[in-house]
Amino acid sequence: MDKHRPFRKSGSSPARLPDGKRAIAALSALLTGIAVMLAVSLTPRNAQDDAALTGMDAAARLQADCEIIQQMYYTPCGHSMTRRQTLPPELAGKTRSELEGVYDLWQVTSFSPSSVEMTASFDLYCPQHVVLRPDDSGILCLWANHYGDALMLLSETGSRMADLPDAYQEMLLPGMGFATREEAEKWLENIDS
Repeated sequence: MDKHRPFRKSGSSPARLPDGKRAIAALSALLTGIAVMLAVSLTPRNAQDDAALTGMDAAARLQADCEIIQQMYYTPCGHSMTRRQTLPPELAGKTRSELEGVYDLWQVTSFSPSSVEMTASFDLYCPQHVVLRPDDSGILCLWANHYGDALMLLSETGSRMADLPDAYQEMLLPGMGFATREEAEKWLENIDS
């Protein structure tokens, strides 16, 4: 009989560790498991390994009928908008890195030959707003975001920015968003009077 193993009668249950030793054994097993998980997750991988893990092929090329899905976030109003469009013909056959070079203001979040998803934040109001702000000559104008990523001039108001009190000039310099054109014009009438 082994002197390190307790004697056990046939049909009896195995000897149990005292509670303190059981806790130490459980803690040791837990720490070993955590160490193994950390070692596996912190192992350096190259881009090819990452591509294989995510199902992406670094050499994948865009198909001519690829759909581009752009998620746009507008910081002044806090709104977002999704725009879907077909791939411009000149981008067919491009890789992800080539596409990212063309869309340098965008973060590509998903890439496959048939679909690309990307996001961007813009420091302008979304298409749901009319924007009152000065043009380059200092005339207050009404602007609208018709395409999602740039403001387009709607009309001049005839009011000069320099004629307004400083507090209003500071508010209007970056642009002020309104729900409608009429609302913007009424607000301007009220501060002019």
